[in-house]
Amino acid sequence: MKSILQSVFVFTIAFMAISCSNEPPKFLHFEAEGLVVIEPEIVDSVQGWKHKDYYTGIGLTSDTVQATLSFPVDFKHTGNWYIWILGRPNLSKLDEGEFTLSSYNSSVAMSLDSSISLEWMNKKPNGKRANLLIDKLGIQEITLKAEYKSFYIDKIILAHSEEFKPIGYGPRTTSSADVLPITDKNQEEIVLPPYWAFGVLYGGYTNQTESISRVQTLLKGNYPIDAYWIDSWFWNFTNKGDGPDGYMDFKQDEEAFPNPAEMWQMMGEKGIRSGVWVWNGILQKGNESVFDDFEKRGFFSGTYTERGGWHNKGNNSVMGNIDFENPEAVAYYKSKLRPYFEQGLDFVKIDRSSALPFTKAAFEMAQEFGEQTLGRGFVLAHVHSTYNPEFKKYPTKWTGDAKIDWNQPVYPNMFQYAMGAYRQNLDMVSNPQKTTYEAPFMAHDAGGYSFFGAVKTDEELFIRWTQFAAFSPVMTLFSATANPTSNMPFNYSKKAQESFKNHTQLRHRLFPYIYTYAHLTRLHEKRLISSTSELKDQFLFGDAFYVAPMVEKGASSRTLTLPAGNWLDFWTEFAYSGGKEISIQSDLTHIPLFVKSGSIIPMKIYTQTLDKNFSRDLEIHYYNSDEASDFTLIEDDGLSNEYKTGSIAKAYLESAWVDGVKTFVIHPVEGSFTGMPTKRTIKLIIHQIEGVSSVEVNSETIRSFAFDAKKKQVTINLGETSYQDFTRVRVR
Repeated sequence: MKSILQSVFVFTIAFMAISCSNEPPKFLHFEAEGLVVIEPEIVDSVQGWKHKDYYTGIGLTSDTVQATLSFPVDFKHTGNWYIWILGRPNLSKLDEGEFTLSSYNSSVAMSLDSSISLEWMNKKPNGKRANLLIDKLGIQEITLKAEYKSFYIDKIILAHSEEFKPIGYGPRTTSSADVLPITDKNQEEIVLPPYWAFGVLYGGYTNQTESISRVQTLLKGNYPIDAYWIDSWFWNFTNKGDGPDGYMDFKQDEEAFPNPAEMWQMMGEKGIRSGVWVWNGILQKGNESVFDDFEKRGFFSGTYTERGGWHNKGNNSVMGNIDFENPEAVAYYKSKLRPYFEQGLDFVKIDRSSALPFTKAAFEMAQEFGEQTLGRGFVLAHVHSTYNPEFKKYPTKWTGDAKIDWNQPVYPNMFQYAMGAYRQNLDMVSNPQKTTYEAPFMAHDAGGYSFFGAVKTDEELFIRWTQFAAFSPVMTLFSATANPTSNMPFNYSKKAQESFKNHTQLRHRLFPYIYTYAHLTRLHEKRLISSTSELKDQFLFGDAFYVAPMVEKGASSRTLTLPAGNWLDFWTEFAYSGGKEISIQSDLTHIPLFVKSGSIIPMKIYTQTLDKNFSRDLEIHYYNSDEASDFTLIEDDGLSNEYKTGSIAKAYLESAWVDGVKTFVIHPVEGSFTGMPTKRTIKLIIHQIEGVSSVEVNSETIRSFAFDAKKKQVTINLGETSYQDFTRVRVR
């Protein structure tokens, strides 16, 4: 056996031109911006490989020493194509073969050192870049042959530029079943989460008494709270989740949870949604009766001896993987969990896998049984693979167990299940080069999940991370028991608590704006978060806001580049000109946040839990500008799927100068939905206005306004108005 440091792993890749036909291949990979990016699990031909879930991803493991893959690629450029392969060998099996990589006119060996990380391979044994020469344009079939067993492969990249370097999991795949560019995926597949999912969601390893106490403490402290889920210890709390008994026997730890219905009823009365953790298999030891039941019914896709220790004390229980592609197995699995929904459960968080069949089944349980979804459904699922746009039918995803640290330099690391630290999670949500950017409703463990080698709890990190999380599509707080704070804001100092409240209460107030963008994401691919790869750690939050999170420990200032236009510091309303780099100060009290001049931003009155009829008490904030501007507020019933057939209401808001007078118009609502209110109260707040002599509403002068010269804003109480009213406000 070679020493590990000298081992050479060789792939054989053969490039053969194939004739084009009227019937395109099932999966055609194409060149996009000088890259060909292949997810090996979606190629046309697979022999000698088996699918393997890697925590939050899917890949393939070579099951023989003659494993092959083949996939067609449409090349637009000839010349050298530089190879990157994201993978990892089984270090205990290095003597079982070698990898050779070659094409019909060139050959190259690739080397990998002894790093335990899931790493990008790109070098030959002599240290030079590995590349293949492509001298023919058009569609060519690529065949990869691995003469080595137990190699895990996650992604293959061919880059036309030698300078290209993948980060993290690299760019999204350039593949399409119908040969369409990646941007032409059918966005109608996007499904909206229920309204309450856009609030603030918490999770924990707590028993019934602790769960009730934690929820009551959050309520008493006036922290926003919209959901609370109990993680894996729900099934085996007494032994701290050790298992294997309880995983999964579909019976909660009765000592720790003597009456979950009582707990969930209390939460439901407060408007707080409830969830529990589940996974996709059954460990035999300690769960013999339910294991035997599933096995006799033929509801396992396979069984094996599980040697891992996760909820498997002793490391030697047989595991049965439930067959979620078998409709009868899915129905039976649902029936086992349905009693909990009948007791008041609203959703599940899934773990161990987020494969589409499992995600779909978990989502459908909330859809079919949950009283607080009315058919819409909800699930918390790992990111997993995003190559198939069908994942957008089953929101929501989260990035995985994050490291409680500012940065995780060695990422991804296959033997340390930390899915990035603060900076990596910010990148996964906001960087369009990341595959995770594809997920329209993405969450992350704000504050970090576990230490994974980090030193200790860092209050500054918690403050900065939760500030960013308040401007994420979905906000969740969760932590392992090793973290003494459990990422509960009341376990930090008053300074941290105030920062948390300032930003999460603002998030609640911004719900009409956020929910409108949820609809725009579905209808027009108008993402709530958008950015460019050049603008690191900065992003647009809708069109009105620009967010620049603080990412360096101890930093009180940072440089950033504002987009074109005129911008105001949201907190101070100090004016900046966009299109250039600026330096700003930022203490721990606030995230750097800017609002664009001319923006119209609908807000609601703050409440601890979100109200689906959010526009009954509406604040409309307009940031004065010389140019005309508009915003269309979109709402629906928040829980059903009627929005899919057009049951939504739109209120068009616009502002302009008319005959030298600032004029703001609220048009009658178009459309309707079940349970839509008929009236609402509206307060109009105009920012950046120098002075006010009079205010007219529908040509009638009113006195119900207040002008603050110091803040340069006027507040106009429009009182109760009908959804069908036309309201014109003129400010002189």
